This record gives sequence, C-alpha cells and structure tokens, in this order.
Amino acid sequence: IGYDSHYGKLLFNGIHWVGQSAVSMRMYLDDNQVGKFDKGDQVIKDGDITLRQAVSSDLFTSGVIRAWNLLPYSRYSADIQSGSLRNPLWVPERKSFSFTTDPNVYKAIDIPFYTAGVLEGGVKRLQNVRLRAVPGIEVVVESTKGHYHKDISAFNDGSIYYVGIPPGKYRVEVDPSQLADLGVRSVPAYRKFTVKFNKTGDFIKGIDFVLKAPKPPEAEIEKEKKAAAIRAMRYLIQLGAFSTVRRARDFAVELRRKIRKPVYVRYNVKAGLYVVQLD
Repeated sequence: IGYDSHYGKLLFNGIHWVGQSAVSMRMYLDDNQVGKFDKGDQVIKDGDITLRQAVSSDLFTSGVIRAWNLLPYSRYSADIQSGSLRNPLWVPERKSFSFTTDPNVYKAIDIPFYTAGVLEGGVKRLQNVRLRAVPGIEVVVESTKGHYHKDISAFNDGSIYYVGIPPGKYRVEVDPSQLADLGVRSVPAYRKFTVKFNKTGDFIKGIDFVLKAPKPPEAEIEKEKKAAAIRAMRYLIQLGAFSTVRRARDFAVELRRKIRKPVYVRYNVKAGLYVVQLD
C-alpha cells in the first residue's frame, strides 16, 4: 500500500514500498501567471509526461501522473509530450525538467501551462509595380525582454502563420541577412506587437512587410529630380527596369556595346526602381 499525502490518495500494487521513492506530476493552466497552482486553475487531464529512465507510471482520472518504484536520492529527467494535448495552444512553461527523489514519499510537481498566441502576416516584394510572394524568407520574432527568439519562414504564397508565442511584448523584423542577400529593404523596418494572456489565446494579425529596392542617397535623388525636369521637355525610350542599381548598370553596359548609343541608368522615385533609358 502506498499513500500520496499531497492528494490524500491510497495506492495499491504488488511492489515493496519501504525505501522506495515516487512522484506525482500535475499539469495546469496558470490563469493568473504566478507560477503556482491556485484554487480555480484548470488541471490538464489529457497530457502525458515521460521519464527518460525506465519506470512504472500511470495517468489517473484526476489528471495526476504518478511514477513509482524510483530510487531514493536519485535524479530523474522528464519530458512533456505536447502532442498529447487536445488544445494546440496550450504550451508548457518548460518542455523538460529534472527532479531529485526523496525516500518513502511521493514528491509533488506542478507544471504550469499558458495559452499561446497565434501570429499571422506575410512578406511580399515589390517588383515592376507588382507585389510578389517571397517563399522561404524568414521573419525574426524577439521578446523585448530578450528571453524569447523565433525564426519563422514564409509559405510559398508569402504568408506567415505560427502557433505558440507566449504572452508578452515582441519585436518582429525580416531577417537582415536575407535582406542584404536580396539587395532590398523592408517597409516597415520592423513591427511591435503584444500577445495578451487569456484562456482562448490571442490572435495577432497584420504582421505584413513589403520588400523594396534600397533607398538611394539624397544626392542621387536630387540629381534625378533635376534630370527628370530636363527629360520632361523631350521624349525618352525606357529599355528596362531593375530593383538593384548593379543589375541596371550591367544591362546598360551590355546595351551600349550592342547599339553603340548613349544609355543612362536613372532612379525612378515613383516606381522605386532603377531604369535604363535611351535619349
């Protein structure tokens, strides 16, 4: 006969209890976010916790998972099986934990859960006055306190969807290294959002970004404005438009070699593109 004094439960089986150790584990929704089980907190009754060592365990109808026949004064490690939960928004404060057993008693362990937030948005690239999806590009989500970091990849249509962000305040931006590789800038540069704590979870929408050509220096913009005023008095032939100045210049060099006429690269402020023109 075993006795779990924390829950006033008598337990019967065929093992010898004297000198052995046991543990009672309970998962619950921490409604007031204090990290301690309070009256009124909801016990999660369908979850599963597995110990990494070979032990005997069982899930009781009360939602308490008990493991027995443990060695006293020994350290055990456990993993929470999140896939066993009926609500995918329930996220444990820690997915794994360890404990040291005490002899001849059940050790009580409470595992707090929170209801996570859902993030929705997208990343599109402005090319030739059209918005196009950027599959696989990543946005970086970081908490303002620095304890949470997550890289989220965009789907084939450029959309972003992620379940599992803890309550708190966050900053999100398109991965700066990928912006540099593509030779573009993000508009806006970043966004801020807050995941509020509630039992049904918080849904954050509108986390959208548009990738545009790099903003040219002020001197180049002024030069282009003056050139535009002059071009307004005569006809021009546009031969191409590019998101980066390097591609535009390479095209212009090749074109000059073929047609042997003056070809110019200019920045079109309205379109946000570098255009190749023939006077």
